[in-house]
Amino acid sequence: MFRNNLKRTGIYKSTIAASPEENWSFTTDGIIQTSPIVKDGIVYCGCNDGHLYALNGKTGEKLWAFETGERIKSTPAVNDSVLFVGSLDESLYAINISDGSLKWKFETEGAIKSSPLVHDSKVYFGSLDGNFYALKTDDGSELWRFESNGEIDSSAALDNDTLYFGGWDGNLYAVNCHDGSIKWHFQTDGYVMSTPAIHEGLVYFGSNDAMLYALKGTSGEEIWKYDCRAKIISSAAVNNHYVVIGSVDGIIHCLDRESGEPHWRFMAGNTLYSSVSINGNLVCFGSENGTVYALNIENGETEWTFKVGELIESEAVFADGMVYFGSWDEKIHAFG
Repeated sequence: MFRNNLKRTGIYKSTIAASPEENWSFTTDGIIQTSPIVKDGIVYCGCNDGHLYALNGKTGEKLWAFETGERIKSTPAVNDSVLFVGSLDESLYAINISDGSLKWKFETEGAIKSSPLVHDSKVYFGSLDGNFYALKTDDGSELWRFESNGEIDSSAALDNDTLYFGGWDGNLYAVNCHDGSIKWHFQTDGYVMSTPAIHEGLVYFGSNDAMLYALKGTSGEEIWKYDCRAKIISSAAVNNHYVVIGSVDGIIHCLDRESGEPHWRFMAGNTLYSSVSINGNLVCFGSENGTVYALNIENGETEWTFKVGELIESEAVFADGMVYFGSWDEKIHAFG
């Protein structure tokens, strides 16, 4: 799933080569603005050509492709046998991963950019119709919906029984995952498009007001905030020591997780839409200039880069000794 776990921390644990090289690439018929996921050696990724692709993770061979009615900007989530993904055609799809056939679809009244979260036989996601939905995974029947005051393209994080997600009304919401009742909300001064990340009871997220916030998950109390000086639409990665996030002015910010004090900054020099990933001691992200950067998390120094030449909005996903991402060059790339 997007950010690799229910708490959306962006943490990966995969051993890769010190200087990875391209293993394969798969060409689609549209730019890729979403992120791949990997399960049991299969790479799943949506595309602006409206298809969800399933590829062999070692070779890039296409196993199947499922066509929706519009572009896909939602990163899929998968349980044991079914994949869930949203489309700009206003529907959430449940797809059998064995053969790419449709299991069911659920129609909303707005485009779905939010990446679904699957847990305990339920799938959770937001829509640009302003609602956040909970459905049964087996048949797509609606369990509840939460109505916000603006569009929702943020993806939810889950901790215990609480879902956290942002909205275009500037709020970060905390709602009960069982019935959709609100626990609290926190108002910022800009759209919250960033997906929150949770670590040891603290919720970290960015806003278009240029602030990175750390809130107490149980109450919404502000613990600290940090001014990135440019709007934030990507999502933070957080480990035991640091929280790392990119702002649209091309700067990566690494802060002390507990205090919010800056540790280092890295200037990529280009607009950043890609969410940061952490794999061991590496901080990875893509940039507008078509480069994937890997930085040392302790000092922000560059460990390696590779360039594909077109804008990268996808996060770098680590699995099975490989790095996977999509690009505006209309390709899904695998480096290892």
